[in-house]
Amino acid sequence: MEIKSLKKMAKQQYLLTLTNNETRIFDEDIIIKYRLIPKKNITSKQIVQMEFEQEYLYAYRLAIHYLNHKLRTKKEIEDHLKKNNISSQNIEWTKNRLEKEGYLNEEKYLEAYLNDAFRFQNDGPLKLIKKLEKLGLDSEKIKKALVKIPKEEWLEKLYRLYQKKANVKHQEGLKKWQQKCIHYFILLGYPKEWLDDLTDQIAWPDETDLKEKELEKLRNKLSRKYSGKELEFQIKRKLYAKGFHVE
Repeated sequence: MEIKSLKKMAKQQYLLTLTNNETRIFDEDIIIKYRLIPKKNITSKQIVQMEFEQEYLYAYRLAIHYLNHKLRTKKEIEDHLKKNNISSQNIEWTKNRLEKEGYLNEEKYLEAYLNDAFRFQNDGPLKLIKKLEKLGLDSEKIKKALVKIPKEEWLEKLYRLYQKKANVKHQEGLKKWQQKCIHYFILLGYPKEWLDDLTDQIAWPDETDLKEKELEKLRNKLSRKYSGKELEFQIKRKLYAKGFHVE
């Protein structure tokens, strides 16, 4: 096949047109490497090789653009390139090049990620470990990076979040509300022993008014079916089930 024309485009790329009117777009680096000029003959094998190399250059640019927004892990880069239909071999070459050039530094990524998460998210350390493992990072490296944030700072943060949660309007008795709060923070990734230690330090809202309202509501409802000691027993049973202190 013969090259019919070469037309310069934006971003140092060229539109190559063959004599059969097929077109390809190549970077300037490939044009220079293969000394492509009009009327030069090229084989199908050369075109396939040039397309493969063009994909590699495209993959690298995609990765660099993706990295411009924030630091990324190898897995994030790999997933991003797969979504853009880059071949497995070019994905590996791109990752290797980025790593050699210092773009894929796991230690820096972990430090930046954890500092941002600690400052701007409510997730606890256990949940952050799982998130980072899903991004393809090594568990031991994650734990080593987490140690840089002192336990005391985690506890201070958890105390503030716990106190705020404790003051949220609710309909449960104190005991049940405490259990709900503990479960909430366990799901956020905080160790249960931390929560157990902090529970007694939290200034819990007084449940007296809420208990009185619930008591009146239960009495009106249950008095249609029960009376006397049985009514009192059923009321206490319901109150206990809702987490209220019952004597």
